[in-house]
Amino acid sequence: MDYKEYYNKFKDILKKYPRLLMIFGILIGVSITSFLGSIFIKSNNISNDHSITDNSYEIIEDNDMYINDTTVNDGTSADEYVPNYFIETEQLIEDADKNDEKIVDKIKKKIDILSAFLFDNGTIGGYTYDELSDDIKLKVNKIMLSIDKKIDEKFPDYKNEIKSTFNKIKISATTKYLETVDKICSDDRKYLCEEAKKDFNKMKDTFKISLSLMKDIIIESKNNLIEYFEES
Repeated sequence: MDYKEYYNKFKDILKKYPRLLMIFGILIGVSITSFLGSIFIKSNNISNDHSITDNSYEIIEDNDMYINDTTVNDGTSADEYVPNYFIETEQLIEDADKNDEKIVDKIKKKIDILSAFLFDNGTIGGYTYDELSDDIKLKVNKIMLSIDKKIDEKFPDYKNEIKSTFNKIKISATTKYLETVDKICSDDRKYLCEEAKKDFNKMKDTFKISLSLMKDIIIESKNNLIEYFEES
């Protein structure tokens, strides 16, 4: 019997038993619905997975980014990893298009990380400020002052919007720098002491560290740091 005979015989059966046609229709409909439903569920799960990942990232961006750099260091020491992070941020500012909102937003978040690291017990790559050696503390505070200067030059409107925050950065970074100089000199590390004081003498001009700023630094610091301003 060829397929035509099977087909004609099947038609005769359906005519004779019309309910079979309805049953077949229901079964086909259920199968199609089930198939499409499984595709939708898989697609929805994929979409949800992405949204969870994205939302988690945003949570990291919105919360932790203002405190910590959430990346894990690659095994390099704090003295190598941390200053590189500061240098990369400084380079990002130098190369940035000030009309690119995404880049500007990224810079803002990076500065929040650096500020938290220096002044509020934040971490970078899992490292804290206290884990740095004294000469690297000098280095990162100097870079922070350089970042402050570059922001002032490249994004003056942004800096004006949060002037009080940036004033704090300049005061705090200079304070941290001089406190480290004071510790080095107190420990009688003569060469590094003299080099740090010479460097600060140049920094006064480069970063416009004025006597009025030093008065704020004196208020913020427990140490008598004015002598380093007057000596240099």
